[in-house]
Amino acid sequence: MFNQGGYEWSFEESRDKCYLTFRLAVPKFMDTSQLDVDCQPTYVRVGVKDKVTQMLWPDEILCDSAQVQRSQTTGELCIKAKKSKADALAEKQARMQEFKEAREKKRKLDELEKEQELAVKRSDELLKLEQESSKTQTFAKPAGPEREKFVPDFDESEVPDLE
Repeated sequence: MFNQGGYEWSFEESRDKCYLTFRLAVPKFMDTSQLDVDCQPTYVRVGVKDKVTQMLWPDEILCDSAQVQRSQTTGELCIKAKKSKADALAEKQARMQEFKEAREKKRKLDELEKEQELAVKRSDELLKLEQESSKTQTFAKPAGPEREKFVPDFDESEVPDLE
């Protein structure tokens, strides 16, 4: 690993961990024809004028899938390459996702079964209570004072007729 031009550089890994990106900050106004990129499975070499920058890839990559781009605004050189073990990694992630989904589905099913059992138990209890109350229930008049008939405290002849 060496950087004769002293350019700033960085490696980035994609969220799905299937791609690596190498960024090299070359001068903005340098002509692209003065750049020479050599991408290998284990390293990347960039020649800028007569100065060489060579870096090791963190993981082995597939050179055939590498994309080299240059930013028109900043002049930054960006090399994006797929990891050689990306397919195996993607399969593993898919299996993990399926496992998580199956586990979540089982958890929800168990939860629904418990709720259903509780609902059946509650309905059985309510049914028993209704049966018990219907056996003991009698329809007698409530005990207590009887209401007296309303007697007005004025003379009904004084009230005008409604028209």
